[in-house]
Amino acid sequence: MTLFDSLIMQGKRAFREPRATAADVLALGFPKEALAPALLLVVVVSVLLSAASDMITPPPVLISYFRMALLIMIIFTSFSFAIAQVGKMMGGVGTFPDSLLLAIFFQAIFIPV
Repeated sequence: MTLFDSLIMQGKRAFREPRATAADVLALGFPKEALAPALLLVVVVSVLLSAASDMITPPPVLISYFRMALLIMIIFTSFSFAIAQVGKMMGGVGTFPDSLLLAIFFQAIFIPV
């Protein structure tokens, strides 16, 4: 089974068992160097889908796609950092890269949906 097949299987399972899926994704051992390109890919795909949606129905307020991408990246990193810190305050052992990986994974699942 390839890594891509494993991610597809985990993506389907994430809707039924999100906690177990998160543990399995973390156990795959993604290198930390892959997080930045993965985040960039998810952001670019999100912005492209937003641009396609804007062609169908124009938004009431137009924001540049660069600003949108920057905003999405800031939200992702801030959210992941906050999750990691709150988890540590509650006695957890997760790290910022772990929470960022899970945020990227779950966003990648929800993009096609």
